[in-house]
Formats: sequence, C-alpha cells, structure tokens
Amino acid sequence: MSSIKPNVLQNNIIKIALADFFYNFGLIWAIYILYFRFLTYSFQDIGLFEAITSITIIFTELATGSLADIIGRRNTVILGNLSMLIFALVLGLGSGGTYILLVAGIFSGLDFSFRSGARTALLYDTMVNLNRADNFLKVSGKIHALSLISKMAGMILGSFLFLINPRIPYWIWSGFLIISIFILIFVKEPRTEKIQLKISELWKHMVTGVKYIFKNASLLWLTAFFLVANAFPEAYWDIYSQEHMVTLDLPTKWIGIIFALLTGFSSLASYFISEIEQRLGEKVLLLLIIVIQSILFLFMIITKQWYWLLIILFLLTIIRNFSSLLEENYSNKLIPSSMRAGVLSAASFLRNGLFGGWLIIWMYGVLIDSIGIRYVLLISATLVLFFGLTMILLRKYKNNHK
Repeated sequence: MSSIKPNVLQNNIIKIALADFFYNFGLIWAIYILYFRFLTYSFQDIGLFEAITSITIIFTELATGSLADIIGRRNTVILGNLSMLIFALVLGLGSGGTYILLVAGIFSGLDFSFRSGARTALLYDTMVNLNRADNFLKVSGKIHALSLISKMAGMILGSFLFLINPRIPYWIWSGFLIISIFILIFVKEPRTEKIQLKISELWKHMVTGVKYIFKNASLLWLTAFFLVANAFPEAYWDIYSQEHMVTLDLPTKWIGIIFALLTGFSSLASYFISEIEQRLGEKVLLLLIIVIQSILFLFMIITKQWYWLLIILFLLTIIRNFSSLLEENYSNKLIPSSMRAGVLSAASFLRNGLFGGWLIIWMYGVLIDSIGIRYVLLISATLVLFFGLTMILLRKYKNNHK
C-alpha cells in the first residue's frame, strides 16, 4: 500500500473534528422528550423507543465494528451519520404512531453501532500513521471539547426554535448531518495492518474480537471497570436528571438551557484531559473517578436546592467526559490496528450487553418507581465504590504478584 502524505493525514484530524462538530450540533437534545410528547407519545412509548434503540445496538454492534475493519473506518462512520440523518428525518417529518417509533429506534441504534469503535479507530489510526499516537488523548480531548461546545450551542438554539415550531430543530439538524457526511467523504482512510477478510468472514472476525478481549487481561479489566464507572452515572443522567431538577423547583423552561450550559462548561475540562492525565497518572485518575462519583451520588441524596444540584451535575458531567476519553485512550493502546474497530465494538457490546449494562439502566428506572430516588442513589454510591475499589485492588494485587 502506498504511503500517505503527512499533510493529508494532518488534514484528516481537522476534517474529523469538523464532521464531529456538525454531527453534534444536535438541536434536539434539550427538547427531544418534549418533542415525543408533541407527537402524542406517552412516557411508556418513549421507554419503548429507548428499548428498541438498545436492542438494535446489542444485535448490531459487533457486526458493525467488524465491518469497519473490512470496508474501512471512514465508510462505517459515514453509515452511522447517515443512520442518524434518517432518524432525524423520520421524526422531523413523522406524525407519530408505532411504525415511526420503531423505525426511529432502529436507526438511532444503528447510528450508535456504526460509529462505536469506528470513529475512535479512524482518529487513532490517523495518529498512528503520523507517529503521534502518544498525543491521541490530547487531540481527542480537544475534539471532544469542540463537539461539546457545538452540542451546547445546538441545545440552546433548539430550545428557542422548538417554541416557534417543534419540528424546526429536526429539520435544521438534518442539514448539519448532511454537511458532516459531506466532510467525511474527503477524509483519507489511514493505513492499517493488512487484513484479508471478506464480508462472508464477518462472523469469524466478530468472534475473534470478543476472544481477543478475553485473552487480553488488561483490556478485559478496562472493559469491566468502565462498565462500573459509566453505567450508573449514565442511568441517572438518561432517566432522572431532568426530573430531579423539576422536583427541586427549577422552572421547566430553563432546563434545556441549563443542560446546554452544563455540556459547554464541562467541555473546558475535557480540553485539558491530556495534561491532567500526565500529572496524575492512570492509577490516580481511575481511583478519583470512582471515589468522586460515589461522593456526588451521596450529596445528591441530601441536596434540597436546585442550584446545589446544578453544581453536582456539573462535576458529574466532567467525570463522565473524563471517563469516556480515558477509556478510549487506554483501550486503543492495547489493540492492533487491523482489528481495532472490531475489538472496540466488542468491548462496548460486552459492557452494554453480556456484562449487563442494559440491565443496570433498566433496573434503575424500575427501582426509582418502587423504592424512590434517594435509595437508588445510595445503592449507586455503594456499588460504584465497592466494585470500583475491588477491581483496582485486584489489579494491584495481581501486578504485585507477577
């Protein structure tokens, strides 16, 4: 395979950042639950949509990750953005009904599956080709920060446009998604280790990705650790965070703007993740993620004013962003380029599917209805601290007895 000029690959980074910027300019994220209600969907219907999305991810993520190693990371990311475009158009032009809910849920799941692994692998392999793999966390953090700023702007604009016409945010976002796809077309596929696979061998490659994780003790540990670190904050954020603010008397009309500002301000911390990681090191950072999460869950229990909750959510957002970026960085270092997208998708599949990530999120909602949010937060703090510290101590013990 002929070499790729460094300036072309350097432009890759800029193009990936721009594509992410337009992709994440999601005008719908601050109002999408309100939009479902506008389409006369019940909360049970919204739960069905989330379930369809999750089931689609579980059944397609392994295949799409392996597909990226065969047809290329760029092409797979384009398919993901195209899936999100179809999702936006279906909801933006639809008038409700079970069929619309089903189609939207499927393409929402396909978007996640196509981009999972492939998007990270595309950037990481570009950095490898530039002999700058050690700078991946720094570059990834800056792109992530830019994407969060884009998301913040989209959420604020979407909140105002929703008041004019609830469909406008979906229509405009569709245009931004088309721009992101157009930019990705001009991204150069980075060179990777040669892999001679056909579509007919996709299943074999999927199984190989899962086996690779179980044979690599460090990667298996990271997969399990970040399940503990990410599942409980994600469950709280997706199921109860907005309702929590309402129960503490924050006016509903401000929630969209508040969440947009949380996203934007937390992006500043993501921008400096590389410098923070270099100063503190992997062990200290992973320990802090677990301990701080547990403390924040406990503070939520005693918080009675929305402005204190706002501070807690700001810190929780920073921790979630750090956790995501660190997971990408540490996992990529352990995976060969020829199977990077497939293994990353396999890791996500194990966390969300086999290891029970979907079950944690589902049970979170069930327990809130049955025993109340205070007890759920106490359980969350306890489980995160117990399992997180246990895993850290087990790894330390194993390393000391090699």
